[in-house]
Amino acid sequence: MKAEFIASQYHRIVGEALRPVASELRLVDVGEFVAFIRFECWGAISDLFDGAADLYFAPGVVRFADAASFDLDWAGEPTIRLDTMLRLSGITIFLRLVLEARTATVDVQWIEAPMALLCRENLEADVKHRLDRVSLTV
Repeated sequence: MKAEFIASQYHRIVGEALRPVASELRLVDVGEFVAFIRFECWGAISDLFDGAADLYFAPGVVRFADAASFDLDWAGEPTIRLDTMLRLSGITIFLRLVLEARTATVDVQWIEAPMALLCRENLEADVKHRLDRVSLTV
């Protein structure tokens, strides 16, 4: 199975799973995110992140990965990028959650998992099953 195919499957599945977390985070004033990122207040961002993630997932499953950046200029809308870790049994997915005024996207950076897990025929169903086991929503 090609790495690009695996990554594209994870982008779609993880993006869908994290949609409600991103929506919660977009309720935070963008100025707060900019200030916390500018002054490297990673603990404050982590608290906000945990508050949003713990509404939808078991504690510790979705975590802020202590790195973030922003784009903010006079001509456009702000963009907040939060490095994120998603821990499922046997799989850790490192991604960047990108928050914009009207949208949120995920960019999977890398995946830590045994090769046997990544090469399964039913990879999509397996990841969805792992997400369902740690999700607090039905």
